[in-house]
Parts: sequence; structure tokens; C-alpha cells
Amino acid sequence: MFYEYEKIDYENNLPFRIFFVSIARRNYHWHKAPEILWCVKGSVTLTIKDQSYRLKENSMAIINSNEIHELKHDENDDNILIALQPKFDYLKMYFKEIDNIVFENNMLGDIMENNTVRSMLKHIVEMIQNLDNYKTIKDSSTIFKVLGSYNSLLYNLFELKYKVINNEEKENNYSALERLNRILKYVNQNYMDKISIVGISDKEHMNKYYLSHFVKNILGMSLQEYINKVRLEKAIELLISTEDKVIDISIISGFSDVKYLNNLLKKEYGCTATEYRRLYSKKRFGKIEITNNVEHRPINYKVCLDLIEDISVKISK
Repeated sequence: MFYEYEKIDYENNLPFRIFFVSIARRNYHWHKAPEILWCVKGSVTLTIKDQSYRLKENSMAIINSNEIHELKHDENDDNILIALQPKFDYLKMYFKEIDNIVFENNMLGDIMENNTVRSMLKHIVEMIQNLDNYKTIKDSSTIFKVLGSYNSLLYNLFELKYKVINNEEKENNYSALERLNRILKYVNQNYMDKISIVGISDKEHMNKYYLSHFVKNILGMSLQEYINKVRLEKAIELLISTEDKVIDISIISGFSDVKYLNNLLKKEYGCTATEYRRLYSKKRFGKIEITNNVEHRPINYKVCLDLIEDISVKISK
């Protein structure tokens, strides 16, 4: 449940990061660069702020710069995604207004129904086919092929409908995310102790009512709800990974008593802490989501390439 600002690590000299991934869960996060997601196999649930979408096989989505989002696997549905994260400075070099650009539609549609999306996928396929393990250039001459495909992709990207926000709105968005980051970082580091919402509001020089409205407006949940979810996730992690007593887990996770922990578990999963542990040990999960902080599943690179080859044939017809 930890919300976080993700600093994208570009591993080479290319002006983008591209990779295959199989999602178990990727908690709410945001990053400076926009992100293109293409679901190659299966489906995932993409939540942007408090709006959820189903990203289905052979469909594509775009995440705007600094847009808070979460990815979760759909039950009984394996998935493979390709994520493309452009380097922000490269975009800024040629598109001075990139700081103020907001794409109006996060869901871009199916490859067979949208010509622009199909063209974007074609360029992504070309990029992957000319990269070694999708990270490094196979040989020096290939760089021009990869950059050619990438620039063509960006051309298609900016054919999509977007709006240009003014500088005041942009600065307000940045300031809000910086404030949110400070608040959530404090909660993430101190969830095991008593957290005073009044104390946080004083640190941020705002009253507690405005603080609650501020957090809920961005996250879709109140600050107290976020604190509870962080504590609950920690408690679940300890329930399934240790043999500690429930009362000790309750205290370590920051709950005032076991009753509070059990009430939240009943609300979320319909069972008490003891029942949750028993259900997990017997692998009778039902609707219980066992996360154990796992975000990405193992992935077979050759299988991914085979899928890309099949899709390449499909979009070339």
C-alpha cells in the first residue's frame, strides 16, 4: 500500500527504458516521465487515482507525467506487459511544452481498432527486435534503426488528443505531489507508532480538515484510511511470514489493539487475523489477495519474444 515517487533508472544511453513485465501488483506510485503500457497477454487492472480500467490483451494505455497509478493482476489471468518510459529530458529537448502536456484519454484502445495505436505498437516491436535483451544495442549501426522507430513512435504519441495546462496549474500539481510525498513518507516510516494527524497538519502548516481533504482529493481515501491500510498490509505480511502472536503483530504494525486489526481484516477480507493465517496456511484463499509485497512475477524472455513475433505478423497484415 506504500505510495511512492519512482525515480526511473535508465540503464543505458538510450533516451528511453523499455522492458517486459508480469504484474502481480505494483502499488500506487508516480514518476516524472510519462509511461506507455501495452498488454501483450492476459489483462491487468490499471487504477489512476480512484478510477479503475481493465487493460486487456492487445490494448494500450498511457500514464501522464506525475500521475498516481497502480497495477494489479486480474484473478486467474496471467499477464505480460511491455512498459516504455521515455526519458523526460529527451522529450523536453524537442518539445518545450512537455511539462504542461496532459493526454486526455489514458486508455488508447485496441491495436486492431485504432490506426495510431497500431502504428505505435509497430514501432515498439521494431525497437525490441533491434535490442539485445531489450536493453542494449546489438551493434553500432542498429542505433539509428532503434532511434528511428522511437522517434516515429513519439510522433504517433503526440498525434493523440492532449491539452496544455498553464504554468500555474503545473506548479500547483508539482507542489501538491511534493507535499503528498512528505506526508506519505512520514506515515510509511512511522506507522508502527502513534501518528497524530494534527501533528502532520502542523508540520505542513495547514489545518487538519484541509489536510484530510487534500489527501482524499489526490488518493481517493482519507489520511486515516491510508494509515490503516499501511498498518494492515504490514500485519498481513507478518501473519503469513512469521509465527508471532496476533497481539504482538498488532502492536508491531501500529494498531492500538487486536480488535482494531480484526475489524479492518473483517471489512477487507471477511475474516479475523487468526482465520486469515489459517486460510493462508491451507491455501484456501478465496477472495483473499496474498501479496507478501510481491510486485513482479518471473518472466520468460523467449516466450515474450515469441509473442512479439506473432503480434508483428498480425499488425503487418
